[in-house]
Amino acid sequence: MSSCRLLNPDMPGQSDMLLSFVDITAERKAADKVVYYATHDALTELPNRISVLRRLRKALAPARGGEPLRWVLFIDIDDLKAINDTLGHTAGDAMLRAAADCLRRTVTADDVVGRFGGDEFVVQVYRDITRDELDGMIERLRAALAAPVEVGATSASIHASIGVVEVHPDDERTADEILRDADFAMYDAKRARRRSD
Repeated sequence: MSSCRLLNPDMPGQSDMLLSFVDITAERKAADKVVYYATHDALTELPNRISVLRRLRKALAPARGGEPLRWVLFIDIDDLKAINDTLGHTAGDAMLRAAADCLRRTVTADDVVGRFGGDEFVVQVYRDITRDELDGMIERLRAALAAPVEVGATSASIHASIGVVEVHPDDERTADEILRDADFAMYDAKRARRRSD
């Protein structure tokens, strides 16, 4: 930031000028950090619940333009409580960060990944892909999660239950209703997996 003033205001054009500069880089970085963490999860650095809902509401607005929202995935990391209880919360945090990294790597730049809270993540797919193509992405995601993750002195695989909801161009559901339906689909997937184990 800079400011200036004439040393002799009665002699414009002839007076010397005093210029002063103040380096506000640190203050600007601090302000940017506050804004960032208001919209992002501190642990995973993914968009947080507020950002997920805001983006979903914007996508459902009538005059949104751009790529359509086609699919919403609601992802729950299975057995995170057991990891926290047996290996500690630091291990659980490592699992959540690893899951976030897998999600980032598996989806495309057009998709939106966010941490919804606790052990839950949401993926919004903004591409016109078929269910078969989406299933392929989900399988790649499961394979990436299954790779062993370093957790303290041990390693573990991440397992997730994934609920899927299709969003149609004329969908009349609200953002909250779509997330509720995706959450229900995730619980159905979790129950089905438990029955097959």
